[in-house]
Amino acid sequence: MKLRVKRAIFVGVICVAAMICAMVRWPMHFQTDLTSLLNIGADENWPIQNITDKFSSVVNIVVKSANRMDGEIVAQKIHDAIVSEDFPELNLWVNDLSPRAVVSVVGKYHNGMIGVNDRKLLQSGQFADLTQNALQKIETSMMPNLLPLSQDPFLLFTNYMSEMGGGGTNWIPQGSFLWQYRAPYNFYMIPVSVNVSGNAELVNSVAHLRSVIADVKTDNVQVYMGGAPLHTAEMYQHSKIELGVISVLALIAVVIINYLLFRRMKTIIPIGISLAVGYLAGTIALFLCFGEPHILVFVFGTSLIGLGIDYGFHFICAKNDVGAVHKNILHSLITTLICFAPLGFASIGLLRQISVFTIVGLLTIYGFIKLFVPTIASDIRRAHAVRSAPKKYRPYIIFGITILALVVCAFARIENNMAAMYRPNKELKVAEQVIGDLNQSGQNAFLVVRGADIQSVLETEEEIRDSGIQFFGVSSVVPSLKRQNENNHLVRELYKSQAKHIKKSLGLKVLPQFVTSNAITVDNEDLGALKQQIERFLVNIDGNFYSVSSVSADVVITNENARVIAPARQIQNQMEKFSHETYWLLIICGLVLIGGLVMLYGRRAGKYLMPPLMGVIVSVAVLTILGMPITFFHLLGLFIVIGLGMDYAIFHINMKKNAELRPVFYSFLTSFIGFGLLAFTSFFLIAAMGMILAIGIAVSYVVSLYLFRN
Repeated sequence: MKLRVKRAIFVGVICVAAMICAMVRWPMHFQTDLTSLLNIGADENWPIQNITDKFSSVVNIVVKSANRMDGEIVAQKIHDAIVSEDFPELNLWVNDLSPRAVVSVVGKYHNGMIGVNDRKLLQSGQFADLTQNALQKIETSMMPNLLPLSQDPFLLFTNYMSEMGGGGTNWIPQGSFLWQYRAPYNFYMIPVSVNVSGNAELVNSVAHLRSVIADVKTDNVQVYMGGAPLHTAEMYQHSKIELGVISVLALIAVVIINYLLFRRMKTIIPIGISLAVGYLAGTIALFLCFGEPHILVFVFGTSLIGLGIDYGFHFICAKNDVGAVHKNILHSLITTLICFAPLGFASIGLLRQISVFTIVGLLTIYGFIKLFVPTIASDIRRAHAVRSAPKKYRPYIIFGITILALVVCAFARIENNMAAMYRPNKELKVAEQVIGDLNQSGQNAFLVVRGADIQSVLETEEEIRDSGIQFFGVSSVVPSLKRQNENNHLVRELYKSQAKHIKKSLGLKVLPQFVTSNAITVDNEDLGALKQQIERFLVNIDGNFYSVSSVSADVVITNENARVIAPARQIQNQMEKFSHETYWLLIICGLVLIGGLVMLYGRRAGKYLMPPLMGVIVSVAVLTILGMPITFFHLLGLFIVIGLGMDYAIFHINMKKNAELRPVFYSFLTSFIGFGLLAFTSFFLIAAMGMILAIGIAVSYVVSLYLFRN
């Protein structure tokens, strides 16, 4: 096949894939939050991630003031600004949930609503005891009746309302925000959901909201803002700026290194185009395969820069012995693909995305350079001789470094706590601590109940509540139809037994009459704003309904249709699982790589494997010496260390002429500068990956050059 035809097919495939991607996936969005990487509950057929996504769009605004009136004024101003036309993307998460508002809506259905304790008395036929309890509360004024005694003489509805807030929260509804007093301060919380299409819009919305709050707050009133959207906005803004600066610096380094190697600037164009085409192809494959990939994939994708530049330098420099150079490049490509291929079978979505992006990107770069980048008889200056370590000392040096590093690695500290991997700015950290303390986040968890329909969800909630676990759920406001029918029957029997006694004891003029309450459902139109509030805690996913409530974190649920989710604990468990799977994937990659090297080099396979292996071991040892914990994201970086380390090993071991070593050095220098700059970012995860990558590839390069080169 002619070269022109091959080029046309290559370009045509990329163009067709790009058009398909645009038609199928437009508009394109990236995932940026860390929790979306975890996909909690997916292995147990519980869409916990989908449910948490619903609540992760909420921003909590807390007003703190020693003077209640001052705090209420500021809270009301913030509330009024949010509901104005200036913030169409913000929606209040709490409507009017004051007791008066709730009673006015659900009071007409009162005979279908009974508290847990009263229901137990009625079920056991202890009508007299229930009546005596009501009379005692009325006579001692222990509890004011919410309905007239002629409608609720046994205080059944009043008791029911008092049990509704039994989930452990200290917040009291006050209009459209919540109030809590902790001496000597009053706190007002305004939860709002943020509905924006992208991270850029989120950053602008958060900045606008901050400016409004700064205008309305006074010297004696403090305002805190917390919630997942604020962390996403901060990470996006800082990462965008820092990665932009790093990209510019890395590009400058590539240009300078290219000039030092070739003494001409025109060679930077084909290499730059090859990298751009590789990134484009990898990105197209990502969107086609995964729909909404995570932004961290592109941080790992920086390995394409090092390998792509390496391929380009060697192709361009292949003046003498072109066949041997091309063979080495092909072997480097094969071993790198072997390294990343097992990731495509991982249960972790991020690993599968990295696998697809890297494999497609590298194949595209290799194909582009092979088809479009000619060999150039470059006037490279003669390289200085690079002496390797004496052969008789090499085994001792290799053995000593490896054993010492392994001993240090034995003391490595594994960290799976996500909080230790992310460090927000001081203001946001303080705000989250204040809000977490007010919400008792350390003691609370989420109760998720599922069912084929809303009624089955409500019935499951009621079963859990009957077992003695108190919480405020959807069924607290709207009982199931089954429960309402049962309650109406129980109350009817109570009236038959105790109506005359309660009339006499209370001195009522008219004998209380039982009236069957109409059924109430979440679809009742007369629920008004309460309906919207209820629906916020109901989620419909793939035909199943889920309700979300707050319970104590130490609650044990045995019902198969319910789960208790403690976010911090759940995330840590998932991180531990991911780390464990990544350990095994590293081992599998090593075994597959050994098989590939044996096929390519026979008995010499170990010689090619040792440089990247030492890069992995020494980089972990260095981090341990520096007191840094090893995280899941460090482990991901080791795959890139192996891939680049294999590249250096193949070229150093197979090439004997010093002049041919110059492209390896400059491609290493380019990668080292890029990864080294990542280590200085404020985002811990990116900095962690940058550090282990810089150390790992440096060790692999030096070891393969001085200890294994022929």
